[in-house]
Amino acid sequence: MGTTGMAGVVPSEMFPLEIPSAGQSINVSVNMLFTFLIAQAFLVMLCHMKFGLFYFFTFWLVCMTTFAILSVPETTNVPIEEVWKRHWFWSKFISDDDIPERNGIQGIV
Repeated sequence: MGTTGMAGVVPSEMFPLEIPSAGQSINVSVNMLFTFLIAQAFLVMLCHMKFGLFYFFTFWLVCMTTFAILSVPETTNVPIEEVWKRHWFWSKFISDDDIPERNGIQGIV
């Protein structure tokens, strides 16, 4: 799956059930902003860095892949309310009170 697919799938899985549309709109806006900035800077960078520009983008690709492997939780067969509680890193920041269904508040269906 390419970056466009990941940019749509990951945010839709990570936001709580109450705010997915707001989170997705922010995600799309930031994605379009950075796409615009990279497109504007690409030719200038190519003229100055020559072939080194491809090493530059390769470096960032490795960084993004490492980040995704370490910090994006697995969501297969996991209820959306439990995704962050099962992750090795993010579970340290989530308590039972942060999940609406557990503290008596029903989420939007």
